Amino acid sequence: MRKLQLFLVTLGIVATVSSCRKDKDLTGHGAIALKVTYSVDGESLQMDEMKYVNEAGNVYSVTRLQYYISHIELFNRDYGWTLIDTFFLFDADKYPSQMVTVANVPLRYYDSIRFYIGLPPNLNHHDSLPNTLEHQEMAWPEMMGGGFHFLKLEGKFKETDTSSTILGYAMHLGTNVALVTVRLPVQMDLSGKAIVQLELDMNINEWFRNPYTYNLAEEPYIMGDTVRMQIIARNGQDVFTVVGIK
Repeated sequence: MRKLQLFLVTLGIVATVSSCRKDKDLTGHGAIALKVTYSVDGESLQMDEMKYVNEAGNVYSVTRLQYYISHIELFNRDYGWTLIDTFFLFDADKYPSQMVTVANVPLRYYDSIRFYIGLPPNLNHHDSLPNTLEHQEMAWPEMMGGGFHFLKLEGKFKETDTSSTILGYAMHLGTNVALVTVRLPVQMDLSGKAIVQLELDMNINEWFRNPYTYNLAEEPYIMGDTVRMQIIARNGQDVFTVVGIK
């Protein structure tokens, strides 16, 4: 009789654990509506306005900001990282508030997201993306390694606010050594509904600081400069913050 009672208790525990596991392992997929906006230390970015000041004291404007987001991964404590193998091209001039749909996301609760600014090696070659004008314009020269620009951040600057000389700058990232990895904490419950909106904001000043203070006057054009591209790529890990989930 005691053996039977122990068996029934054990069976109950197993059933309970199985039931809990089944609740977490929901079937089906949902989507994330990913919205991206732009700012400079709390002020909404205005294109072509020579009024922003970076960590080095340069006064600058932004005339072009284009980049890829790809290789999106979401973390769930029970299942680890789930890869959503997709990519998106963002253009802050055309779309100051751009929203894309990240589809085929398993219905789970997630507490972290990570992604690349740029393209993973398997996509970073000329014949990997649709042959559209927008992707062609992001092409990285074959003589410099081929593939695509991960980032084009361009504009004008003065060395200080008292300088009279206005120069141009171009922060161009490309090749696999300059791939930027972003990881952000989120509290995103996709188990109770089919779509969640996640809003991110890019602070442009973060490209020029933390961990490195970048002075545009020292080298305003970094395309092909592996060392300087890696400096900007390291700074880029902190450019995004989560500003809303609903």
